[in-house]
Amino acid sequence: STTELLNLSLTSDTLLRPFYFWCLDNVIREADGALMEYVGIPARKYIEKYPTEFFKYISSKQFFENKNNWVTAINYSGYYDYESTDNKKEALRNFVTATTKSCFKCTVQQKTEIKSFAKECFSE
Repeated sequence: STTELLNLSLTSDTLLRPFYFWCLDNVIREADGALMEYVGIPARKYIEKYPTEFFKYISSKQFFENKNNWVTAINYSGYYDYESTDNKKEALRNFVTATTKSCFKCTVQQKTEIKSFAKECFSE
């Protein structure tokens, strides 16, 4: 199923994860309203778990053009059950905290990039 495929992007297998990222990116690229409901949480979880990898990919020529679709996916359906879509500040704070926590040896520039991307995703 699509949901299972999207969740495979969270694998700890470093050889397979780039392929599953590519799959997730392509689903996000092609998602319309109905499919967009499925991609927000897997997209958010991937970034929170592998932020350095995500920002490396998304800044590359191959994936950069799809960055806005990632923002849209997270903004549209990237809320966890305990978060309210009415309280985007809470979601923003949770996203930044989780992502920064997973960003080992994060530089100031990377932290700034995380915050900037998060603000795009959870804008009012």
